[in-house]
Amino acid sequence: MNEKSDYDDFVQDRGVPLEGIADLLLSADDAIAAVRLARNAGIPILGGEVYVRRSGAISPAFASWDTDRKPGESLNEYARRTWNETEEYLRAYPKPEDGEPLFALVRWSSRLPSPPT
Repeated sequence: MNEKSDYDDFVQDRGVPLEGIADLLLSADDAIAAVRLARNAGIPILGGEVYVRRSGAISPAFASWDTDRKPGESLNEYARRTWNETEEYLRAYPKPEDGEPLFALVRWSSRLPSPPT
């Protein structure tokens, strides 16, 4: 099995579906684990959206993040920054008292042509 499959399999296995959303939602811990798998597979995380599960119902938290590529930034530099910024965002996101944050990771559609060094 390759690393891209490991990432996809993990998200499929651990993700929570939400009607009308193409991406699966992950708990904070699972999202951090998915970022590590994406890093191993060379798949940049472009950003994501936050949802909150309260009493079984999931609703938007109206929070999101994204990592835009900077002028002159190589794909490998950009990829490393996407993983770092995503992990920082996930770790810093406050847990609501009355619910659980869930994260939809938006990833690059394929792996980078060469692994980041």
